[in-house]
Amino acid sequence: MKIHKMKWMLLFLLILPSVSFAEKPQYGGEITVLHRFVSAADPASADVADGFWTSTVWLAAIADRPFLGDYEKYGPRGTNEYSFEALAYLPEQYTRGNLIESWEVTTEKITWNIRKGVMFPGNKNIGMGKREYTADDCVFSLNYYLNSPPGKLARGYIADVKKIGKYKVELTFDHYDLTWMFYLGYEDRAAHIAKETYDAGAAKWENQASTGPWMIDEYVSGSYMSYKKNPIWWDTTTIDGIVYDDIPFMDKMIWPIIPDVSTQVAALRTGKVDYFWNPNSPYWDELDKGAPQLKSHKFTGVYSFGIDMRVDEPPFNNKNVRHAMSMATNRKAFARLQDRGDLPNYFYPIWVGHPDTLRYSYEDLPKNLQKLFNYDVEEAKKILAKEGYPNGFKVDVYTKTAAEDTDRASLLKDMWSKVGVEVNIIAKDSVSFDKMYRSRPVEMHGAWTMAGSHGNPAEILLARESTHHWNSNVYSNIWWDTQMGKLKQTVDIKKRHEMIKELSLFLTDESLVIKTDPRMEGVYWWPWVKNYYGEFAVADNDFQPILAKAWLDQKKKKEMGY
Repeated sequence: MKIHKMKWMLLFLLILPSVSFAEKPQYGGEITVLHRFVSAADPASADVADGFWTSTVWLAAIADRPFLGDYEKYGPRGTNEYSFEALAYLPEQYTRGNLIESWEVTTEKITWNIRKGVMFPGNKNIGMGKREYTADDCVFSLNYYLNSPPGKLARGYIADVKKIGKYKVELTFDHYDLTWMFYLGYEDRAAHIAKETYDAGAAKWENQASTGPWMIDEYVSGSYMSYKKNPIWWDTTTIDGIVYDDIPFMDKMIWPIIPDVSTQVAALRTGKVDYFWNPNSPYWDELDKGAPQLKSHKFTGVYSFGIDMRVDEPPFNNKNVRHAMSMATNRKAFARLQDRGDLPNYFYPIWVGHPDTLRYSYEDLPKNLQKLFNYDVEEAKKILAKEGYPNGFKVDVYTKTAAEDTDRASLLKDMWSKVGVEVNIIAKDSVSFDKMYRSRPVEMHGAWTMAGSHGNPAEILLARESTHHWNSNVYSNIWWDTQMGKLKQTVDIKKRHEMIKELSLFLTDESLVIKTDPRMEGVYWWPWVKNYYGEFAVADNDFQPILAKAWLDQKKKKEMGY
C-alpha cells in the first residue's frame, strides 16, 4: 500500500510543472485606452440623432445595446468558432441578447423580452436617481432612434413599436427586413440612453445616463475622457468556473485625447497606454521592435481598398470589360503599399473571417471566377480586343488629393496602361469627392478609387439593388432586385446564409468593384491586461464590453518596470 501511494505521489510531482493554475482576477486600478479613429480629437455631440459615429464610440463605454456578440461562448476564450474581428456584422448564430433576454421573430413582428434587473445608476448632474430599465425605456430609445436621421434605414420597415408588458416590447413590421437585428440591435447608434438624458439635453456628455459597465466621470476638452465603474452593472463573467458579478474589475478607464499619431504610438510603447485599438499598420514594426513585450493580434480586416466603376455607361457597362480590367490589376502590387506581406486576393464581397456558411474561399471558387483575381495582362488584352477595344480606351479615374489616394491612382494608371487603357486621374479634395460620391446618381463617370467596410454581407448584397441609396455603381438588374426582395423576406437564418453565399458568387462574377487589397487590422495591449484574448468587436464599432471584463495585474506591471 505504501509503495502504491508513493508511485502516485511521484507521478503527481512529475506532472506538477505542466499543470496551469489560474490567476485570480484582481480588483482596482485604471486602464488607459487609445482608439485609432477617435482618440485624436474631442468627441462631438453625444446625441445619437446628430449622427456622429465617432461619438458613439465614446458613448459605448456607458451604454448597452439590445444585442451583443456572444464572445465568451464562441470566441477565442470559448469554443473559438468565431473570431469577432468584424466591425459591422455579427453572424446570428454567434449573437446573444444583451438588454433583451430572449426574442421571437416572424414576418409580421418581433417580440423582445426585456432582461429583468437591469438598472440605470442615475446621474446627479440631471437629478436622476438609480432605477430599473423596463419596456418603457426600450420603446423610448427605439422610437427616438427610428425618428432621427440615422434611423431612416430601419424606419421604412418598422410600422410600430409598443409596450405589451413591463418587460415585453413588440415591434410590428410594415414589411419584414433582415437588417432589423443590425440596425435596431447592435448598430453603433442603437445604444439605449435614459429618457432623462434627452430631457436634460442629450448633446452634453455630462448629461448621459445608461445601463452599461461605466459612467462618465470627467471630460476635459482637449485632454481626456474618464469613466468610472458602474457599481450596479447587471452583467457577469465566468473565469475558470467562477462567476464574478461585481464587474468591471477596474475602478476607472481613461481615454486620453492625443492629436498626433506618433505621440499615440509612443504612449503605448512606453507603457503610458495599456490598450490600443487598431493602431495604424505602418507603426507596427516600431511597436514590435521597440516594445517586444507588447501583445498583439493582427488579421485581415473588413475594411478594404479598390476601384469602383460606373456600370451604366461605356466602357464598364460591359461585364467582360470589367473582367478584363480585374485581370489587368496587380493586387500584389497594391498589397505592397501596406508593407504587410502577402494579403488575400479574394476577400470581397464576403469577408474572409466570416464562417463557411456565408462565404466561398478562393480555392472553392469556380475556375472561371478564380482567374479574375490573377494578374494576367495578355488575357486581359484578348478580352478587350474581343469586346471591341483592341487598342484599349480612355477613362477618367477620380481620387482624393491625399497622398495615399493619389499614389494608388498612379499605380493603377501604370498597370492599366499595359493593356492599352489610358487613365486620366482627376483628384478632388475630400469634401468635393464625398459630395460627388454621395449624389445619386453618382456625379463621377468612369471609375474612382474607394475604400470602405464590407463586414456586413447582407448589406453589401442589398446595396446593389437598383433603388438602394448606396448603389454608387448605378447597377440595375431586375433578376438581382428580385433576389434581394426574397433575401430580405427570409426569416430562417440557415436559408438566409445559404442565399447570401450563393448570391455572392453572382456578385463576384458581375465585378462591379475591383477590390485590390484588404486593410490589415490589429490590437495591442500590455501583458498586465488580463482576461483579454484579442477580440476586435462584439457590436458595430464596439469593443468596450470586452474590456469591462478584463482586469489589471498591477504586480506584473510593476515587475516590468512600469
